[in-house]
Amino acid sequence: MPLRPHRRAWMAAVIAMIAAPARAAAAPLRIVVGFAPGGASDAVARSFATAMQEPLGRPVFVEQRPGADGVVAAQAVASAAPDAATLLLGSNTALVAVPALRESAPYDPFTAFSPVSGLGWFSMQLLVHAALPVRSVAELLQLIERRPGQLAAASSNSTAELAMAQLVGRRRVLGVPYRGDAPALLDLVAGRVQLMFATGAAADPYVADGRLRRLGTTAAGGGLDVDVTPWLGLFGPAGLSLTSRAAIAQAVSTSLHDPVLRRSLATQRFEPHALPPEDFDDFFRRQYGRFVASARRSGLRLDR
Repeated sequence: MPLRPHRRAWMAAVIAMIAAPARAAAAPLRIVVGFAPGGASDAVARSFATAMQEPLGRPVFVEQRPGADGVVAAQAVASAAPDAATLLLGSNTALVAVPALRESAPYDPFTAFSPVSGLGWFSMQLLVHAALPVRSVAELLQLIERRPGQLAAASSNSTAELAMAQLVGRRRVLGVPYRGDAPALLDLVAGRVQLMFATGAAADPYVADGRLRRLGTTAAGGGLDVDVTPWLGLFGPAGLSLTSRAAIAQAVSTSLHDPVLRRSLATQRFEPHALPPEDFDDFFRRQYGRFVASARRSGLRLDR
């Protein structure tokens, strides 16, 4: 029996109401990364993006917007609609160092963003060019003291800069900023810079073939005594609902059961720690205070 016009309209409305949540759930999620492709943060973001798609039931992709110590990416997310479609891969650099240590902060990290989920943290490794006549941290510090301001230290983020500042103390090195670990490593291998703190596994082939030398790591027992934690987490624009944030955080937690993801993170020397929104907010605020206090003791600034 054919439906009457008003019943057809009612059925269409019901179908539309049922389909609307499904369409919304299937909308892609974009994770904006403020570092150049090829680095450890990019690799971690892509690994999580792949693993989160199944528990979220929607596509997840990574978009690079490097530049200005992560400000370009952070501002893109801060200005996005709070509809759970755009997230920032947050780190110490864009969410702590930039707003805390610059005289003219481009945003307030506590009001411009909504903490969504912690992802975890890296260990870092101290690398030198193989031609540098040092084989230990002590020998490196002695060389820097004999040649003040003559050795160039590459860095792609504020955590690496702070670690270097803590390591060298009052000794002087020339700081050279990069948009990511990948281009910094290329210049280190070429000898255009002489040392750097790096995250992830991108340096491993160069260490294996003898072009770079690893003097220590920040992992337990790694021989480096620096008080800094290079963490990563997801942030949404201000106003993102707690319901949306909790759903994404749950997907992060669920994705950690994926052995492929865990293997990928292990190769990047990344220790995953999924934190729900409230716990991640507490973690972020503690890390902010700790980083700022340490940076000021070390005299680190980002005005450049």
